[in-house]
Amino acid sequence: MGDLMARLIPGRWTLIVSCVIILARSTATVDSQLMESIDMDGMESVSISGFSISQSQFSDKIPCVFRGDVQFHGSTWKIDTCTECKCWNGTSDCDILMCPSPKCSDPVRIPGECCAICPYIMQVVEVFSSFPTGQTIVEGKTHKFKFDPSIEIQKQKTSRQIRGENMWRIDAWVSRKKDGSGPQFSYRENILNDRQKANEFSRRKDIYDPANGKYWTFKKAIYNFDASDGKCEDFRYFCIKFNVTDEPRPNFDLSFSYSVSKGEDERQIVCKRLGACKGVFAKTFDWDLEGEDPIPGQETPVTIDIDVTFKKDTRALEGDGLWRVALFGSSNPGGDGPRFGEVSQILDDEESSEDIRGGAPLNVDSIETNFEFGTVGCVEDAEYICMEFLKGDAPNPDFTLITAGARGDATRDSLITCKQQDCQSRVVFTELQATLLLSDVIVENTDDTDTKVKLNATTNKELTTTVAGEELWQVVTFFSKNEDGAGTRTNEQPQILSMTQDDQTLPTGENLVFKEMDFEVDLDGIICKEVPYMCFELKKNAESSIDYNFETQPLQDPFMDCISMEDVCQGTFLVFS
Repeated sequence: MGDLMARLIPGRWTLIVSCVIILARSTATVDSQLMESIDMDGMESVSISGFSISQSQFSDKIPCVFRGDVQFHGSTWKIDTCTECKCWNGTSDCDILMCPSPKCSDPVRIPGECCAICPYIMQVVEVFSSFPTGQTIVEGKTHKFKFDPSIEIQKQKTSRQIRGENMWRIDAWVSRKKDGSGPQFSYRENILNDRQKANEFSRRKDIYDPANGKYWTFKKAIYNFDASDGKCEDFRYFCIKFNVTDEPRPNFDLSFSYSVSKGEDERQIVCKRLGACKGVFAKTFDWDLEGEDPIPGQETPVTIDIDVTFKKDTRALEGDGLWRVALFGSSNPGGDGPRFGEVSQILDDEESSEDIRGGAPLNVDSIETNFEFGTVGCVEDAEYICMEFLKGDAPNPDFTLITAGARGDATRDSLITCKQQDCQSRVVFTELQATLLLSDVIVENTDDTDTKVKLNATTNKELTTTVAGEELWQVVTFFSKNEDGAGTRTNEQPQILSMTQDDQTLPTGENLVFKEMDFEVDLDGIICKEVPYMCFELKKNAESSIDYNFETQPLQDPFMDCISMEDVCQGTFLVFS
């Protein structure tokens, strides 16, 4: 074979030809045998023996001529499917590929390939993920995970090289469990792009060397995690599963057998622990409540304004049925224990669907509902009005509500704010008037005389609210020698009201009237001139079921009225027959 080499000498072209015999793998080295010199001054190229060489193609490295073809320094070419040559500074190096004995019973001869190829096989031992643990998640947002999954294979059961298209598959999802089992949140089937699906496997040591930490790797895999699919308690582990696609296309239409070591499918899965998850973090909850004409024991209209503040990094949220606000009375300033008159949801559909953005506060004004406003503060079971802010019973989308405890730590899934309430039930009396209805005569030194009296207590209509409950009133009667009832009380009866009268409701804008108080008068051992007045005192019953405010204007303590007995009380009559 002839090897032609051209070397550029300033101002001239010098062509040198030598003959070298090439065996299996040999080196063709150019001698310094000058064949011909040509003056190239002013010439850009020259044609010799049917080929053309331009001056720009040469550097200080020597090209090669192989079988009549010029090969420039650094170029490679194939003689046949098993022999590849390279020109290196005037030397042609040729490598003959020695085919190993096939390790299968049915090798396939591929056109254009030197060696027969066995059908592709692969057995996976373990899957790894470069995804860092502790990735913070914000509920409701989409997160882009970038990582390099890598695969360890069983060498004895895996081909030295596997090529093809649409070969590989990596599924990704987020799970509650560290083994990836159970519900799969934001599941994505095959996150690989076309190039990654065709990722060539090779057991070349510079590529695959598990002893030195080199595994078969898929560079720059991307998974878009939609954190609106589920909520924080679901987002604990990021998992991937490696597999072969349903329709792989191996090169040369070779058959392909894929398996997992020991038949354990879980070897194809790897999960990494996620970090903190940020949902809706509520910091404070405040409210104002106003009501008119409170009636103890009855629900009356109230109007409420609420204000909720959130941490700045709380997620944006919009949807339906997001919030719930409960209203109740409590004996405890923290709202613990039994709930009095609870209204479990004071928000309507629109109010419960108010959205939040960028950590801005949630303000809902003029909420209207009915509540036993008049009872709270009037009974021992309900000294405080409390409201609880929490997420709706069936929000769409679902989300995680986190709230701050007394020290700012996340302690519960709701915020409760209670305010002590004074009893709103109040009566202001201005005058008391007693009228004797029966009997016409009360005889001294007698007992058990049936008597009937009407009692009218006039109220200040502007200051008096409805008073309702049980055992509200007490009317005391006694005899006195003084017109104002001062001094000694004779034959006092502490309560002359019936049970019905005792529970009588005082409506707003009305006077308290006991139309007929039936009782018995006892003057046994008493003469009329000693007790010229029968007096009646109205006061708040100490056993009242509500702690209402009992007042008089002007101040009258005690609040009473006395009837003159001059025309009623008479001495003993003797009748002779």
